[in-house]
Amino acid sequence: HPYSAVGNMNLNSMLIENIRSHDYFKGLGELSTFEEVVDQIYYDCTYITPWRPGTHKAQRAAGMCSGLRGVSNAGVPSTAYMLLFKLYTLQLTRNQILRLVTHKDSPYIRAIGLLYLRYVCEPKELWGWYEPYVSDPEMWSQLGEGGERSTLG
Repeated sequence: HPYSAVGNMNLNSMLIENIRSHDYFKGLGELSTFEEVVDQIYYDCTYITPWRPGTHKAQRAAGMCSGLRGVSNAGVPSTAYMLLFKLYTLQLTRNQILRLVTHKDSPYIRAIGLLYLRYVCEPKELWGWYEPYVSDPEMWSQLGEGGERSTLG
């Protein structure tokens, strides 16, 4: 992906660091095919945010220990973003991306496909990918159960 920064998918560096060190992401190493990762998204994704809700604070850590010994207020990366980064490591083809954004089994699979494009697609090409989905009527909640529902498009 020539547009995306080397090795980090244009994601926040703290998020990438926390994804790479998380046990769930390390376990995803057992998944070697696109289909296996899509199945994992279907079973494990119940919301789509970068951080697990309630674990991330936007302000910077302060104090003597804030940058030492792993003390951080960065939070826990979400399952969705760990799976998104796993897809990035597979270097998806255009056909695989199309399969994600047109998937009918789960709005979370489609949302991760659209996020994948957001982070790795050259900006000039992004609208060409997004335009067919702007009016998508499927209802879902970015925050999962109990979250405000809206259309995917």
